[in-house]
Amino acid sequence: MTNLQGPPFRPSVKDLLGRAGAIPQAGKYHRVFGGFHFDSMGIMLHNGPVIKRVYLIEDEVMVLDFCSEYIRNFTDMEIVGSSGNGHDALKGVMDTKPDLVVVDIRLPEVNGLEILNILKRKLPEAKVLIFTATVNPHTIRTALQGGTDAFVEKAEGLQGLKNGIEAIKQNKRYFSPHIKSMMAPYADDLSSKPPFSGDDKPAQDEGKK
Repeated sequence: MTNLQGPPFRPSVKDLLGRAGAIPQAGKYHRVFGGFHFDSMGIMLHNGPVIKRVYLIEDEVMVLDFCSEYIRNFTDMEIVGSSGNGHDALKGVMDTKPDLVVVDIRLPEVNGLEILNILKRKLPEAKVLIFTATVNPHTIRTALQGGTDAFVEKAEGLQGLKNGIEAIKQNKRYFSPHIKSMMAPYADDLSSKPPFSGDDKPAQDEGKK
């Protein structure tokens, strides 16, 4: 199992609901930060499929309930399953084959980073959004190496979850501001390079897929 650092996060109702307001439309301006490409909202540019079916993996019942309610009431997506156990979740995801998997990192039996790596090998068409409080250099680097499509810090609340889902549905990638500020040293670990546009010059091909 991967060694995860830091105490478990226990979000309050205020934490989850207080930041779930409306999101402005994604900006058109393009900039580069640490080798990654972002629009003016902080959404990483990336191509991906339309998202309609989602599977939730979260062992905190309150967090799972709030995420479920948000998705049911404020998106056009269908929840095809949920689990609080990493082992059971893997089976559920492989059975239902969702478009999007929202997963915590700290989970019983199989953690979220291991789930990310397994899904990117066995179900590569599925997008993976990590929604967690376990944010440190190790988890960020491992998530980037695993090809995560979004990495949302739970401290950002449902607003962050909304940002991440909207970004993926717009064929982009999303990282919470705090996470994005820690990403520059790991630019070479991104498994799928974002596209270039405007006056940006492509970096040298490092041979990583």
